[in-house]
Amino acid sequence: MPRLLLALTLGLATGALGLLLSLLPLWMELEEQVGLGLLFALRGTRSAPEHVVVVGIDKFSADALDLPADPAKWPRSLHARLTDNLVRAGARVIAYDIFFEQPRADDEDRKFAAAIADARIVVLSKYLARDSLPLGPRDRGARRLEVERLFSPLPILADAAAASAPFPLPKLPIRLNQYWKFTNVAGGVPTLPVVAFQVFGADAYDDLVRLIARVRPGREAQLPAGSRTLLAAGRVDLSVLKLRALFESDPGLAKALREAVGAEPPERRRLLQAMIRIYEGPGSEYLNFYGPPRTVKTIAYSDVVAAEATADPRRLGLRGAAVFVGLSDYLRPEQRDGFHTVFSSQGVDISGAEVAATAFANIVDDEHVRPAGLLLHALVIVAGGVLAGVICGLLSPGGGALALLGLGAAYVAVAVSRFSVAQTWYPITAPLFFEAPAAFVGAILWRYAETNRQRRQMRDVFSRYLPGPVIDDLLRSTGGMESSRRTVYGICLATDAERYTSLAESMDPDELARFVNRYYAIVFEPIRRHGGTISDVVGDAALAIWASPEAEIALRSRACHAACEIAAAVDRFNRGLTNLQLPTRIGLHSGHMVLGHVGALDHYEYRAVGDIVNTAARIEGLNKRFNTRILASDDVVSELGGFLTRRLGTFILAGKSKPLVIHEIVCRYEEATERQRSAAARLAEGVAAYERQSWREARAAFDACLHEAPDDEAARFYLKACAEFSDRDPDEPWQPVFRIDSK
Repeated sequence: MPRLLLALTLGLATGALGLLLSLLPLWMELEEQVGLGLLFALRGTRSAPEHVVVVGIDKFSADALDLPADPAKWPRSLHARLTDNLVRAGARVIAYDIFFEQPRADDEDRKFAAAIADARIVVLSKYLARDSLPLGPRDRGARRLEVERLFSPLPILADAAAASAPFPLPKLPIRLNQYWKFTNVAGGVPTLPVVAFQVFGADAYDDLVRLIARVRPGREAQLPAGSRTLLAAGRVDLSVLKLRALFESDPGLAKALREAVGAEPPERRRLLQAMIRIYEGPGSEYLNFYGPPRTVKTIAYSDVVAAEATADPRRLGLRGAAVFVGLSDYLRPEQRDGFHTVFSSQGVDISGAEVAATAFANIVDDEHVRPAGLLLHALVIVAGGVLAGVICGLLSPGGGALALLGLGAAYVAVAVSRFSVAQTWYPITAPLFFEAPAAFVGAILWRYAETNRQRRQMRDVFSRYLPGPVIDDLLRSTGGMESSRRTVYGICLATDAERYTSLAESMDPDELARFVNRYYAIVFEPIRRHGGTISDVVGDAALAIWASPEAEIALRSRACHAACEIAAAVDRFNRGLTNLQLPTRIGLHSGHMVLGHVGALDHYEYRAVGDIVNTAARIEGLNKRFNTRILASDDVVSELGGFLTRRLGTFILAGKSKPLVIHEIVCRYEEATERQRSAAARLAEGVAAYERQSWREARAAFDACLHEAPDDEAARFYLKACAEFSDRDPDEPWQPVFRIDSK
């Protein structure tokens, strides 16, 4: 398969796995905690809008006003003064992120309620609590029902307020990333930022009703009266619920309204578009934090109620602002109302009031963090996986790693840019933490598999020429040619085919090659089956070896079994032919030898080197003298059972100086006929008599042998020797050793 196609396959597999992984809930949680956090960290702090302000109830204010550290004990008449000053300063909405639950004496609640009623722009907090109740009187706590209940502030305050709304947020150890626009209890109650925006954009509500009457005539009748009436009656939350029900019942309403909004003045258009987005979007949104605590403009509570502010509230600079009042203990490590966010550091978290202000600002300016849509998400993940796979598949590991680093840096730069400009949240963890490593590791594993495949192919090819361990050494390149040499004990089996020369002269070369390959197939099969290694093939001659660190009888036995099976297989091969015959001679010898590469410069051959190699060939040649098929030295057959052998005597072979005892291996013992066994016994008697110079006894034994086997050349050889040596002087030195001068 072409490399580019393999790289594309790797890339597509990486992209597909990355996409599937990125859609798993566990990975989505990881993306929210790690990926989104990384985008915020790289984007850094940015300026918060001026139209959103937090009035912080903090230790500084408590000290300045000589009040208790617990804000719950502060006089509500002070909250009334705060409200009056904020209204006079020009605030468009005042949202208290404080739950007023317990009544106060001495007209404290009445004064605060009067200030709220006069303001007509105050939103109070409701409290959402979770209770665990037993299912029945007999459950004894074994089974319990989790119930969420919504608690309103004091009736005197709630009735005076424009609206009341909860603002439930998760506490530690969960990092805050989202907020609810509408809770999932009590019929989807709107939360504090949504209701505060509805008060803030009261004029836009009237415009929205007017536009609904234009695009959906008659549907406006389902909505409450004008905004001013709602503010006066404290039923702003009612308009929110009615609007949400209308948008849910008519999915096309939002699109129609967006088209109609285009003709409105810019400021009204901005508020109308924000109001439409509240009702057409999901029930929760991702918060787009501006930075660490107090990045949103924060004014101390004490500064708002101070005499100077009371005298001239305009100096506070709050005209047209949305004001959120709540705990803001930035200077205290033991925060009461802190929420862990991506900008939390050194134990300091963002207060609930600042979170509400951030959510409100996101609504007004349409700056919520928006996860990439499913199509864009899939495109980014799949494209990233394909690109990473192609890079790693085509480049070297080092080049691929560098390219991945560059690609990752470029992608992060683009993701941060889109996050900063358009608040679009591109996936981070899947491309960077899965796809890039997966493509890199996948490419390495693919190269490893490809290398192994090539090694197997090379091993398969070379196994026809070299032993397996030698191939492994060459493929590992563990050393030079010299390092592969080793001295071992071994058995050499040499074969030679008779009549090969005349056969080669009479056959076409191509036909001869096919015929010889068929011949060697039957010769090699027994060698392989019995653990031998083909060391050398030259024309009609072959050399096989069995090697081990130490001398082993089992090793010699396997070599002899292979020799017997070769002889039988060649005999069957020849019987199946008519004019083409290749009778085969076999010689075996054992001893120590060196296995290694032999050669120089650019040509080497792996073979056995040592005297036993040459000697095995000489023993093989001795078959011609005795018309035998398998001859072996005494070193091979000594103490070896299971074979019918005949001791032919002691010989000094051509080119050698040391005598060798040579045996004929007739066949496996269980395969021998009675005549073969008898002839072998007669020959053994004759050779023994010959060696002790008992010529008459020897001749009698050899004659008996020829009677059993008329074509026994060994018996004839010895009869001739007896005739030659019977007339010699008995006192002359006697060495029953035959010197063979020809190969």
